[in-house]
Amino acid sequence: MKKFNLRALASGLAASVALTCLSGVPALAAPQKVGEAAQAVMPTRAQAVEALERANDKWITSNPNHGRSFWDNAAYHVGNMEAYFTTGIELYRNYSEAWSIQNKWKGATGTNRSAWKGNASNGGYGEGQDWVLFGDWQICFQTYIDLYNDELMQSKNTIQDDNKVARALEVMSYQMSRSEKDWWWWADSLFMAMPIMSKLYVLTGDLQYLDKQYEWFKWASEDVEGGTKDGMWDEESKLYYRDGKYIYPDHKSGNGKKDFWARGSGWVFAGLARVLSDMPTDYENRGYFLEKYTKMAQGVASTQQTEGFWSRSILDRSWVDGFETSGTAFYTYGLAWGINSGYLDRATYLDTALKGWYYLYNTALQDDGTIGYVQPIGERADQQPNLTGRSTQNFGVGAFLLASAEISKLAGGVYGDQTNNNDIYPYILRKLAGEKYVMEVNTAHVFESGVIHHHDENNHNMQTYRKDDTTMIPVITIKNYFKNCEVVDNGGNVTITRTVKRGSGSVVHTVAVTSGSASYTVDGAQATLPTAAETKDGYVCVPVRQIMEGLGY
Repeated sequence: MKKFNLRALASGLAASVALTCLSGVPALAAPQKVGEAAQAVMPTRAQAVEALERANDKWITSNPNHGRSFWDNAAYHVGNMEAYFTTGIELYRNYSEAWSIQNKWKGATGTNRSAWKGNASNGGYGEGQDWVLFGDWQICFQTYIDLYNDELMQSKNTIQDDNKVARALEVMSYQMSRSEKDWWWWADSLFMAMPIMSKLYVLTGDLQYLDKQYEWFKWASEDVEGGTKDGMWDEESKLYYRDGKYIYPDHKSGNGKKDFWARGSGWVFAGLARVLSDMPTDYENRGYFLEKYTKMAQGVASTQQTEGFWSRSILDRSWVDGFETSGTAFYTYGLAWGINSGYLDRATYLDTALKGWYYLYNTALQDDGTIGYVQPIGERADQQPNLTGRSTQNFGVGAFLLASAEISKLAGGVYGDQTNNNDIYPYILRKLAGEKYVMEVNTAHVFESGVIHHHDENNHNMQTYRKDDTTMIPVITIKNYFKNCEVVDNGGNVTITRTVKRGSGSVVHTVAVTSGSASYTVDGAQATLPTAAETKDGYVCVPVRQIMEGLGY
């Protein structure tokens, strides 16, 4: 079996070690008034989850037969996997897995690489099986990777084969070997294909996935051909055109304005949130993605309609008036994600996110779970203008599920409340790949593979804590829960040994610390801790980052 360098990853966190320590985030009381003008109130987490389940249960029971792995079906399954991560409902995971199996874990199935197409310079659009490099046939890889990582978590890193991700690796590695940059020439592709690259980086550790992602995204933003101005990105409006055909002034809305299609910019905004969720915080080009995301948040927030939705032509509501759900769901998801992740100021953006949510909850979501007012497949604001509460589409349901999942985290606090919302922690753990441990600062809990423990089951008083801007944990936690680690405490002189299998052999890492001292050794080499090890409540406690890195995590 192919070995992958699996990186721990949590939603809203960039975690690159096995242990994730979370600063306590208090749960928000509900209802909570947010913004005097809008009178928006915070929904409860239960309300958001109920809406998610009502919509998803309706879709699954109404659509028992699985379709092809093209973009519209695949966009639903992106949302369905987030619904699964949020609720843990196996029906949802099984539904996506059955769809994946039916499609043999592939997008387009062409085998002749010389005939593979997908970039703007060789036609741009095609639904045939040779369009392997076309983003609409690649979005399915996002779900395949999620299912692969979920299997890793469930089986504790033992997988019989890597068939789930083999085609994604084959296709995207081949695409990176090509010299072209014009793969993502339309806004939708920045949701369909762009997040695959950072997901594959997490899976493989190969930095080329991030570098090509940056190169291709920059081309899409600045250099896409068409119109009198290069690039889909419009700095003035802080929004993305759908593609080069729609760039102002060559193209105008019905009333002569710049024409930003709601779902088009929505694809980009949601895609950026998904990319930033997976991209390491220290990646050298991360700032380019984050800048576009935060500027888009400004453009999005400034154009919301008073009813909470975004009009189909964002700057020209009167041209094609009426509700539209798919774009609104993507904006609600992206805004809630930014607040949850700390990239958007809560006081500035919370009211906008909640108004979007209440449009989705009160208007788009029908009593029977149907998600209505979804503009059908197209590329323009003025296509199929007469929408009703029964106008639904698979991709619109997927967007609603993304928004509901993110709002549920916003309503419960990103990490939830330990007393009432423990389902938040399994959500984080399901998003992790490889060995996974979650601890929250100022609590006694250790979450290991979805099971709640204490640092020491014989003494529940010991907590993870902060000292001098350093997170400290007791070494007994490493002894009790970290696999392949041995801890010897000789009167405050502690030696920690971790054995890591490498092929047919193994590598041994040894860290030695002394209570009361900032000096320590890693594999015999002397080093200095940012905060001295100390004995607290009978436990030797150590800075978690330096010790974990010394042990090879």
